[in-house]
Amino acid sequence: MLDYFSMKKLFTKNYNLTAIGGDNYELKETRTSLLLCVEKDWHLIKVTASAKNAKQKNSTDDDDLRMVLNGYELGKYEIPQGQEHYKGFDIAASWNGATLKGNSKTVYLFFYATQVGDNQLQFYADGKPYLDSIEFYKLDTTEIFNLSELKPSSIEDVDRSGIPWMSFVFIGPAPVEMKILASAESGKQKTKQMETI
Repeated sequence: MLDYFSMKKLFTKNYNLTAIGGDNYELKETRTSLLLCVEKDWHLIKVTASAKNAKQKNSTDDDDLRMVLNGYELGKYEIPQGQEHYKGFDIAASWNGATLKGNSKTVYLFFYATQVGDNQLQFYADGKPYLDSIEFYKLDTTEIFNLSELKPSSIEDVDRSGIPWMSFVFIGPAPVEMKILASAESGKQKTKQMETI
């Protein structure tokens, strides 16, 4: 089984960037076209970011962040998932401050490159979300993507509903097989249940 850390890394950038603030605007300083695909195959973009809710900001509005890949608005046709449904900021490939409450979330975006060349990734923000990093990988069709021993990077202001600290998004042919084995621990209780949407 191939671990995700042994895949071919093509690009990485640590942004450590807090957005300037505003209403549904493009973060132009994060626009990147350095995601070069040299062959038609599966690739992975890993993005880690965080967003605060209105209470944490002493405001009436939370922070939000969403992605656009090659002009395609990720989640455009997806059913919103969380507490607040505003302009595409409440989907698997986004960071919604009302739900994250200042915590980090990592989005694993798997996409099948249909042509050789650069791919442009853009980010749109509402408020002042925080973009931590982007990593770009090339996968072989026979590889198994494996993540192990993962834990949320922070657990601020978490209630019984938890936080969506990781999501998987696929653009291209459906995976042949997808298995999820997970366990969680809270206080003295240990469970092997996990919610998948």
